Amino acid sequence: DSIQQCLKIMLFLTKKNLSDYPRFDFLARPIFNFNDDNSYLEASEISTDNLDNISNPKDINITSPYDAEKLCNLIKLRNAISSNNSRYDDGLVSLLHKVLEIGETLKFMELRNTEEHANEVLHSIGLLSQLIADYVLETKKSGLSDFNDFFKRFIEDSIDKPNVDEDKDAVYIMTMHQSKGLEYPVVFLPSLVDRRFPSSERSEYDVSVLEKCFEFKPRENSSENRDIDFRRLLYVASTRAEKKLYLSYFEKSKVKAKPSRYITELIEDGMTVSTDFSIKDETDSKGIKRHPKKLKISSSHLQYFVYCPTRYKFALDARITAPQRGYFTFGSSLHNAIEELSNIVRTKGLASLDNLNLEDLLNKHWSDYGFDKKGASTIQKEHALNYLRSFTNHNKKLISDITETEKKFTIEEPNYIITGKIDAIVSSEESLSVIDWKTGKKNKFQEEPESIFVEQQANIYVEAMERLGTREVDNFKLHFLGERQDLENESIMQIRVDLDSRKRTLKLLDETVYRINHRDFTPVSENERIKKCQHCEFRELCPYKLKTEKIAA
Repeated sequence: DSIQQCLKIMLFLTKKNLSDYPRFDFLARPIFNFNDDNSYLEASEISTDNLDNISNPKDINITSPYDAEKLCNLIKLRNAISSNNSRYDDGLVSLLHKVLEIGETLKFMELRNTEEHANEVLHSIGLLSQLIADYVLETKKSGLSDFNDFFKRFIEDSIDKPNVDEDKDAVYIMTMHQSKGLEYPVVFLPSLVDRRFPSSERSEYDVSVLEKCFEFKPRENSSENRDIDFRRLLYVASTRAEKKLYLSYFEKSKVKAKPSRYITELIEDGMTVSTDFSIKDETDSKGIKRHPKKLKISSSHLQYFVYCPTRYKFALDARITAPQRGYFTFGSSLHNAIEELSNIVRTKGLASLDNLNLEDLLNKHWSDYGFDKKGASTIQKEHALNYLRSFTNHNKKLISDITETEKKFTIEEPNYIITGKIDAIVSSEESLSVIDWKTGKKNKFQEEPESIFVEQQANIYVEAMERLGTREVDNFKLHFLGERQDLENESIMQIRVDLDSRKRTLKLLDETVYRINHRDFTPVSENERIKKCQHCEFRELCPYKLKTEKIAA
């Protein structure tokens, strides 16, 4: 439902012809949250015929000034997009973020909802954001109508066309919709949890599918209607079994999950045999000790949490994709080019640089993704080429001493597993160094809040190298590609690492994992937020954001 509503609002914004949206009755929770419950009813009566004439909240017939301003902001955005040939220049993921910003979706989820419901909505939004980002990256298209057509076909194909090969002896996983007309000796219907089956709400699309599949005409009572929809769907799925049918539900340790009312009814009516397969202790029937599942976390994940736990929640727990910005593409393209450069030297020798075309090498790894403004990609690629040339010309000894690039590592502790990749390992007779490439300027980096994580990063990388059983690591260095490469004191920053600092970092990891496992995503203190919020990719969505100018005032 959350995904459907997001798409409806986004389509409303980008369609010149609003025949599908004569009124604002699609602005319901959980995506667009009016402060006053009456505002939704009032908005549902407003015609969308004369949106071009609305420029002030007073032009909107809604009692609550707060809600009138929210709706006015949405209309202003729609009018701006409409005058731009129904396109949003910052991209589809940015448009989704703008909808969430105006609707104050994350604020509502954080402050006014149960954790279970909020997590369901946030994960749905995250799924949609990932799907949009992947679509744009693969197709290079930025039109919402194109994506909507793709999304509809994606859903219809997954419902109507199960991939079943009768000649294969295998387990087939499919939706209940897909199972219609098929039969199997044994059928499992998992996850029959109340609020999920039946769910608390149904989308218009799901209802239309049920009508199509079962030739069922909905009644006026929507609540009764949904109940009948689900009962029919369960009946269809259950009758796919020829010999045995298993109905199951799950229990969550953090959020209470009750079995579907339909399972309860079947047990009470004597139509099923209840069997408890749950594991109630840490030892299974064979006496094998079961260990709690360890949290797997990357070093970059830790960086998100150290920066702000709420940022971690949105980015890595709910997996809400942030709009791709050009500087991310700039950095990854340059990293990849240097990796191949060092691999060439390692296999063919330093003399191979004489015949290497650095422009061709960079073009091979360059991506235009994230450069929305016209000409931005070309300008930034020229900067990246200059960086690559300067680095190559002044660091031949360093390049020849690189023994590994993108070195993957794993640190396993009792409660977690941390993974990561080291940009470069440099080995010479004098020392063994771990290097992390930075594509910006040193001074600018030191001013950014994320620079506070460098000490932890250095300790994690050195700890990983020590556990790999290599010789002792002598130093950890940040190499700034944007600085003068002929001056080491400008391009290199060395981070001190010792046994005590590594122990402190491992202790920090323990504390972080404990908080993640207990879903403690409390934001950092207000003093820290003053500096950090303005750099966070979720700053316009987060209900806890602070702005420096407001604090100063």
